[in-house]
This record gives sequence, structure tokens and C-alpha cells, in this order.
Amino acid sequence: MNAELLQALRCPASRQSLRQMTKEELNVLNESAKQAKVKSIDGVAIESELSEALIREDQKIAYPIINGIPSLLVSSGIAL
Repeated sequence: MNAELLQALRCPASRQSLRQMTKEELNVLNESAKQAKVKSIDGVAIESELSEALIREDQKIAYPIINGIPSLLVSSGIAL
């Protein structure tokens, strides 16, 4: 993701800055999703593997990047 764009993006709920999740963080998230332990803020189970995501500064919420586009809706946030 473009570094300049990433600097401008903020969590839609808290306005905290976001950063790209590391491969290790994504692996942990995807493993939890396989065990049906991960849901979006609106309660939808995360069933597909994420190849990219943004994580909030406090590391409590992640937002998926789908086809290169960050999904920055409060309801699409993933509680970690």
C-alpha cells in the first residue's frame, strides 16, 4: 500500500492511525478465523483468509484490505 495513503488513513471509530499487519499477525488472525474465533464488529464470522489488513494503533481492531482496497467501515472492523 502506498505509504502516503497509509499515513492519511484513520480508524473510522476512534480516529487512531493504522498500519499494515505483518505476515505473522495475519497468520495468527487467519488461524483464529479457521477456528471460528474471529468476528467482525457487526457479528459476522470471518471465514475467508485475509492476505492484507490494517491494524489500529492500539492493536484492538483490524480492517481487511479486499482487492487492494481498505474496508474502513466501522462494521467491517475485526475485534482482536
